[in-house]
Amino acid sequence: MWLNGVDDGHFDASGTIASTNNTVDFGKRVEDDNPYFFIGDLDEVAVFNVALDEAGIIEIMKELSSSAVLTSGKLSTMWGNMKNTQ
Repeated sequence: MWLNGVDDGHFDASGTIASTNNTVDFGKRVEDDNPYFFIGDLDEVAVFNVALDEAGIIEIMKELSSSAVLTSGKLSTMWGNMKNTQ
């Protein structure tokens, strides 16, 4: 896992990845049939169908940073600014 451009933990694995029709949930875990949800924001999440090495991840990060969304003038940014001034 990469966090803010830094390798935040990984492990080696081998074998075949089984396919499934189950959904993928980010920010949710279930223990004893009780769901627990992450409180916060997940930003720039990506799932790949191949293993990436460090060079591949850095290259993707460079490409993503060059296409960042500008927030200036967007409805959510303007609404947040309005709320902060009251």
